[in-house]
Amino acid sequence: MVDRVIIVDTKRGNSDIPGSELFQMAGRCSRDHKGSVGHVDILTGNTEVQDVKEELGTAGSHHVESQLGGNEALCFHIVAEIASGVVRSTDDAKRWYAKSLSHAQGIKVDFDEVFDELFHLDAVFQEGDEVMATEIGLLSSKYYYAPQDVFWWKENFDTVFRRGRENDDVSLTWALANTPCGKRQFDINRIRNVAYELYDLLSCVGLSLEEGSVFQAVLWQAVLGGRRPTKLGGEIALLKRDFGRLHRVLLGLDEYAEWEMREFFERLKVRADFGVPDELVDLCSVNSITKRDAQEMYHVGIARITDFIENPDLLDSLSDALRHKLEFLRLCGSLNETNDIPN
Repeated sequence: MVDRVIIVDTKRGNSDIPGSELFQMAGRCSRDHKGSVGHVDILTGNTEVQDVKEELGTAGSHHVESQLGGNEALCFHIVAEIASGVVRSTDDAKRWYAKSLSHAQGIKVDFDEVFDELFHLDAVFQEGDEVMATEIGLLSSKYYYAPQDVFWWKENFDTVFRRGRENDDVSLTWALANTPCGKRQFDINRIRNVAYELYDLLSCVGLSLEEGSVFQAVLWQAVLGGRRPTKLGGEIALLKRDFGRLHRVLLGLDEYAEWEMREFFERLKVRADFGVPDELVDLCSVNSITKRDAQEMYHVGIARITDFIENPDLLDSLSDALRHKLEFLRLCGSLNETNDIPN
């Protein structure tokens, strides 16, 4: 590693680079721990010098504490090293850890305990003298998820499919939300009524959430087209935007667990993308049909595009705007259901 870093500007476009990012860039120097001092030069305009100093602080040093401690974080990082072949044993893991900031700060790790956790999560297996990644470990590493979450998603959907509850949105909400890393502290007043209602529904189907998973469950319920709490649009949008990554993990688990539920997960992807219940998936799978369009069409008895093609009188029950839109799409030959959504 270099012992000097030069940061050539403190702006990104017209915006100032946050001090936290400048510190992160500065941290690239002296990572080999051969010396106690690293040198960082920051180039900036004369008018920005004082602002940068204030942003960085004038105390002279910035304390950085490693976040690698704890088995949950170590499992996340070690499984990626096992999947890539860098780590094949606890001795390899110790050598890998010796290069970390956590080790330099004197944080002790019991790697026998870490590996026991990975075996328990079915993220790794023993092959002779070497430890190898299972499909759970590979999926965790490839899609940047904690192996704890991937393992729990497998266990949760095992439960849902075994009980035949794949058409029950309450059970699906539970399966997606009930994971260790989905736990978070929250203000119950933001979701009180929705949370109580969801808790009762889960109790009725014999399911319970881990402590701290209630907030995540409320968000997933909204993503799947269920009741949507006010003032949570940002959190819901983040889950929807990232569902493509989770969708690929679920498809991988489907092959690994031999559920044979690929079509189910493809429909689930459409539901997350549009925020709709399952009965609107067929309509939303048609190019140019929005969630609002699908809701209006379903309300008048159109569950699939073929319904109004076979019975044009159904169009008379739609608003003028939607009726004209459908007639235009039909003239353009655009009313074709996409091939990647199962019937």
